[in-house]
Amino acid sequence: MARAHETAYSDAMLLGPRGAVSLLGALGLLFVVVAVAMGALSLSAGLQALLSGVPFGAALDATWVEPVVLQLSLLTGLLVATGVGTAGAWGKELTYREALDITPVPRALIFFAIMGGLALQFPLRELVNLIVDVGGAAAMSVEQQMMLQRAVRIDSVSDALLVPLTIVAAPAIGEELLFRGLMLPGLSRRYGDRAGLVLSAALFAVIHGAPALIAMVFIAGLVLGYVRQRTDSILPCVAMHGAFNAVPVLLPVSVVRIEGFNTVGEDVYHLPLTLALGGAVVAAASVMAIARLSSGDGD
Repeated sequence: MARAHETAYSDAMLLGPRGAVSLLGALGLLFVVVAVAMGALSLSAGLQALLSGVPFGAALDATWVEPVVLQLSLLTGLLVATGVGTAGAWGKELTYREALDITPVPRALIFFAIMGGLALQFPLRELVNLIVDVGGAAAMSVEQQMMLQRAVRIDSVSDALLVPLTIVAAPAIGEELLFRGLMLPGLSRRYGDRAGLVLSAALFAVIHGAPALIAMVFIAGLVLGYVRQRTDSILPCVAMHGAFNAVPVLLPVSVVRIEGFNTVGEDVYHLPLTLALGGAVVAAASVMAIARLSSGDGD
């Protein structure tokens, strides 16, 4: 019976060459992410309720607005899903490092990945502003905007450690392992490179949930996926993703006020055109440099 279950799981994950991942299998992995993250949040709330004596419901509500607990719970879900998916796709044929392409790359690639990630934040943030303003998509409430500002603000020594870990590093590592390390190459083996790129970016967008963010995250997923395909490593993707996440931490409103980027309010504001376009140009140039270096033309 155990062998039958193992075979059925492997077939659901593969449906093609060894290392391939089907769309159904990828959707199943997203379910694993959500289920494990919810379980971790519930466990955290249960411990808090037990230790502090507050009702479980109140403790659970508190965990939803605590960025450290939220991000670490999500990271747990991402890592579990990556482990399960990699085992299903490859079995014992490859180590996790080999299966997920955690391979060293030249420092120049990491440099351009960081530059591209920093720059990409601005045009994609302006895209969200346009979707909310013109398309009528639901924006974050003022309370959600304030919660996000609190999450990226560094006011203490502990914040200086926790914010980079939970806001910058944890999502970049966990999401890149699953979406660009496992899903992108797995879906590409099953459906082809272009379809794999689009499908992995779409799944990446779906798990972020908020309608106003879907287009932004989808485009980011395409860029990250393209970098992964050109470099054959997820390390530049982790660097680019981490740099993208770091921008709100590096540029809080207390450092520089940028309308449409780090301000809070019910009205929709837009970034300065020079910042949005300049960011797009730098991001595009960085990705082109990565492609050129990866092809060997830059040697």
